[in-house]
Amino acid sequence: MKKLTWANLKATLLAYFQGLFREKLTAARTYYVRTDGSDSNTGLVDSAGGAFLTVQKGIDTLCSLDLSLYDCTVQIGPGTRTAALTLKKYVTGGGVAILLGDTTTPSNVVMSVTSNNCFAGVECGLWRITGMKLQTTTSGYAVFPSGKTSNVELRNIDFGACASGHVVVGAGGFARYSANCTISGGAPTHLQIANGSSFVAGGITITLTGTPAFTTFASLDSLALAAIQSVTFSGSATGARYSVTLNSVLNTFGAGATFLPGNSAGSTATGGQYA
Repeated sequence: MKKLTWANLKATLLAYFQGLFREKLTAARTYYVRTDGSDSNTGLVDSAGGAFLTVQKGIDTLCSLDLSLYDCTVQIGPGTRTAALTLKKYVTGGGVAILLGDTTTPSNVVMSVTSNNCFAGVECGLWRITGMKLQTTTSGYAVFPSGKTSNVELRNIDFGACASGHVVVGAGGFARYSANCTISGGAPTHLQIANGSSFVAGGITITLTGTPAFTTFASLDSLALAAIQSVTFSGSATGARYSVTLNSVLNTFGAGATFLPGNSAGSTATGGQYA
């Protein structure tokens, strides 16, 4: 049991009263983030005097609301951001939290992080991330959801070079691609799904440019599941196509052993299955 201290009591009371007085949306809402904004602004106007400066301020403000049935969007303007971003749990009755960049030209909105992840969340609920380029140096993943309530939907993402990998899902989390994406940079893995986590993609095109290099394109272990159906891969990559171990399943619905990008054969071991 946590020791009762004034600090603990104050934190508990603050969380309680914040819940009581949390604003409940009655319509969809958009917050704006611009490189000339300020985190002291309301975030509700797309101007230097109205927009937030940082993406994390937009995320935190969204998470302070009760979304009810309505989507809430953080519209991220052009530019390069270097801060690691934390996806947090929010209150919803069906509304979705959306981080929106530029769906026409994702490379206009760049998350370029050193020694950390672009986006990470633990038990963070459903987040839709769309229209941006993600890259890391030294260490770090592009996207890292973990925990059974974490559910990250990716659309129109340009995956640049990432030091640790592009998408890693752990501890029962879930990620999916629901629209076309691009891979313009290499990484140790494009997909790393582990520990009872899952990944889904279907009916989309993934375009590879410049022949990105991977150690393994898709790596699954420890009861992980990936379902990749009717996906078109345009372009080529180097590295092993897949590694499936420890009772994990990678289901391509009969697409064949050379379906995934790479220039060397995939492998299965210790109960892993590739179908």
